[in-house]
Amino acid sequence: MNGNTRARTYRETISHYQELREAVYEFSESEFREFSAKFSEISYKDAVEADAWRWNDINKIPIWEWTRMYHDYHTHSGVKRFDVAIRAQGKLCALCYGVPSRRKLILKLHALSRLPNDNPLGGKILSMVLFAADAYARLIDAQEMWLCNPMNDNLVKLYEGAGFTAHYNNIGLATHLSIRINP
Repeated sequence: MNGNTRARTYRETISHYQELREAVYEFSESEFREFSAKFSEISYKDAVEADAWRWNDINKIPIWEWTRMYHDYHTHSGVKRFDVAIRAQGKLCALCYGVPSRRKLILKLHALSRLPNDNPLGGKILSMVLFAADAYARLIDAQEMWLCNPMNDNLVKLYEGAGFTAHYNNIGLATHLSIRINP
């Protein structure tokens, strides 16, 4: 560290990453203005609502609880988190949580889900979430983005269709998918 720089205080760090997320929300809303989508951080109310979503297909039911993730991501370890809630036509349409790796070279998305029925943004959710995540990854100078622990092979195929490359463990299960972030 040279004489002109100093380490951020904890409060300054919180404020810095909050400002980055807010910039991403504004940028994403402008990109998708034709859908009147609203981007924001995930509130506890959002997490409770998403936990109550009912799925017709058992293979699409998230393997996590949003309320638990809310508590996990809104602690000291979640200061640098990426989170987004997307709303349209008065409905919560999607949520996503992720965190950068320790050196911020990788943005790891750990949970992504959408309103299962009557979603006014149906067919657009993945592109909207990935747009916001990519913007955040670029702001923190990440070099890759990962979609971690995909729930099933259909999602692996969907994510590969979005340009991600699947990585498998020794028993053939996808552990994550990755994509390079081009400067």
